[in-house]
Amino acid sequence: MSGGNNGGHGGTSGAAGSAGSGGSASCADPGSIIASCSLANPAVCVGFYSGSNATASAVQAACAAQTDSTYSTSACATGATFLGCCVSATAHTRTCYYGDTALKAGYASACAAASNAFCE
Repeated sequence: MSGGNNGGHGGTSGAAGSAGSGGSASCADPGSIIASCSLANPAVCVGFYSGSNATASAVQAACAAQTDSTYSTSACATGATFLGCCVSATAHTRTCYYGDTALKAGYASACAAASNAFCE
């Protein structure tokens, strides 16, 4: 039995009994950062983490092929226009969105529909 599957089954272990938020959806980083790519339009940044099939060189090449893109070996930044990130534990990615707050609900809804966690 792995410890990760025991939380929430009765709460006898304190904090592990709280937070039943739909399976594996979590705001935690889905591994160690490999690389990220930010796009200006749409204003989005995708971070790739250990456990994904991505390599830093593959992310860099794919990012370079996009218009107005920025490659980084750091996680996606937050800033004045940051709306939130959709975190996929299965794909080991964190997709962050920026811009008009009117778009935020749609991003959050699409993220939840894919059984991922939308984190602000």
